[in-house]
Amino acid sequence: MVKHVSDETPLIPTKDREQISRNLSYPLGAEAISEALRDSPQFPQLSISFYARPQSGPVDPECIILAGIGCRGRDDWSIWVSAVPSDLAAQARRFALQHGLQYLRSWLQRRRDDTWFLHWHRCAMAIDPITNEGVLAEFEDNRLLEKLPPISLIG
Repeated sequence: MVKHVSDETPLIPTKDREQISRNLSYPLGAEAISEALRDSPQFPQLSISFYARPQSGPVDPECIILAGIGCRGRDDWSIWVSAVPSDLAAQARRFALQHGLQYLRSWLQRRRDDTWFLHWHRCAMAIDPITNEGVLAEFEDNRLLEKLPPISLIG
């Protein structure tokens, strides 16, 4: 049986959910992600994994990558959400809901030629707890392709 967020939106299935300590929180759940990405062409192929540790990527070392989407082939799309320190979870969630999920949705809707699928691509959102900024970025393999200007988390 497929679970639904609303009457129209199915819930993206959870592939894995690691246990986390009390001082960590997942800033996003499957419901918010499913609602935001429901119109993407890859929606039926998506699954979500929740990790206890932030995923790595070539962004500033102080940044905490909190969520993203990866593609390793035309039919191999996955979403991940990383646990963040509990004191940063509300900030991370607000950034994801206001900016990050829109960026992921637009990234999914881009047209791609066959050569694009020859590489591992990721699109991610991160927060920098030192500067109180959110970061949106795209990677090819482990190379940074695009990093949008930082967005203030204050306000």
